[in-house]
Amino acid sequence: MLIEQLFLDYSPLTPCQILGRSSRFLVLVDIEGTKEYDHLNNTGRLKDLLVHGKTGSAYL
Repeated sequence: MLIEQLFLDYSPLTPCQILGRSSRFLVLVDIEGTKEYDHLNNTGRLKDLLVHGKTGSAYL
């Protein structure tokens, strides 16, 4: 197995701005002026990471 096959391809990541967490699995983000809900697979608290105005990456 090649080392490249061990990693998932996340190449189409899009920069976004975090606006808030709606529920355990949804985060409201701003992508180029458009507000969208994105799935979050981590149900932990993430209080220090999911802060309004912080920059993140969205997988579209």
